[in-house]
Amino acid sequence: MGSLTSVEMAVLILVPLLALSIYFNLATLTADEKDGKKKGLITIAKEAIAKSLSNRRRSYRINFMDEKQSCYLTVINVGDKNVNEKPIEGKGRLVDISGTGMRVIFDQHLPVRDKVIVAVKFALEEDFKLEGHVVRKTETYKDSLITYGIDFKKISVVDESRLIRIIMSFNRDKKRSTLPKRKKLNRTI
Repeated sequence: MGSLTSVEMAVLILVPLLALSIYFNLATLTADEKDGKKKGLITIAKEAIAKSLSNRRRSYRINFMDEKQSCYLTVINVGDKNVNEKPIEGKGRLVDISGTGMRVIFDQHLPVRDKVIVAVKFALEEDFKLEGHVVRKTETYKDSLITYGIDFKKISVVDESRLIRIIMSFNRDKKRSTLPKRKKLNRTI
């Protein structure tokens, strides 16, 4: 049997993710959405898919506050200006990440009102280089940290699938490491 193409791999990853998304969004539909209008199962499934796609914030996030997960940011555009002549770049730290965005601590001030596009490089189990828009900025004066919310733009289906797979793997490993060790039963009486 030959190796799978990238399209076949993407389909193998995305179909189960889509099925899970539909399943969980069917569970969150209200009674009116399910029964009130005597809708068929196909209509309910379509509404669940639409609900899933419209609420991208539901993407599963993994938190890195306990670990020191570093990243490297490069500002590409501020507003309509390309900043190649005097780039803003530096090392940051991942706070959390999902398939649709991330929060990162970065020590340089970036405007939020203008459309700021950044390239972010980081390595979880694999290397990533993704572009995103800065959509939120939070400063804490106590420890003078600047946290930015970044929504990924134009993330490919393959990169998003790869990222989600790695996030789920991190979550599994984290849960396994926090579970108490089982004692071995003494089978002798």
